[in-house]
Amino acid sequence: MKKNTIKIKKSATNRESHTEEIKRYIGALSEDFQHGLSAVAEQVSGLNEKLDMEMKKVNAKLDTHTEMIGGMAVDIQEIKNVLEEKADKKSVALLEGRVSRIEELQKA
Repeated sequence: MKKNTIKIKKSATNRESHTEEIKRYIGALSEDFQHGLSAVAEQVSGLNEKLDMEMKKVNAKLDTHTEMIGGMAVDIQEIKNVLEEKADKKSVALLEGRVSRIEELQKA
């Protein structure tokens, strides 16, 4: 019976040793994972800062372009007003004909 007792004790010691080895391995994996996760979090944070800076640049350009478009709209409205005051080619041709007839009558 002593042989069986010794084998059981060795087996229990092996299990405890194996359990401790697994715990160390899992601990090492956990540390490695946390380190990797921390690195990813830093990269994401850096990308967010970079994206914020780029968005500020885009918004500044958008504001500039909006101002330019507003100025162009004012200019176009002024051009429309000037064009409305001008006579078209057909009206000018009719007036030229009238003026020519009046001049002819005055010569005669």
